[in-house]
Amino acid sequence: MYNLPNVSRTTNILGHHLIPGGGYMASFGRTPLHSRNILNTLVFDYSWFDNLTRILIIEFTAYNPHVNCFVNVKLTVEISVSGDYLLTKKVFESFI
Repeated sequence: MYNLPNVSRTTNILGHHLIPGGGYMASFGRTPLHSRNILNTLVFDYSWFDNLTRILIIEFTAYNPHVNCFVNVKLTVEISVSGDYLLTKKVFESFI
């Protein structure tokens, strides 16, 4: 189901192009197997990605208890009208 920006709590994204907020969202769970099953369902059963897809954003947080550190990662793949893939990555660390 498509989410408007106020429902998904997203704003416009300024990467290589200005992308309006909102869109389709999915939570992938906590295990690789669960995440893979959800991704396979989205891609193969629902054709989630198609020729109209313009941006894919993957965000996750990882915790390393040995150094008491959270790492937030945001990967953005923008797909231009001509079919070019433009990758942006941001990594934020937070030590407790």
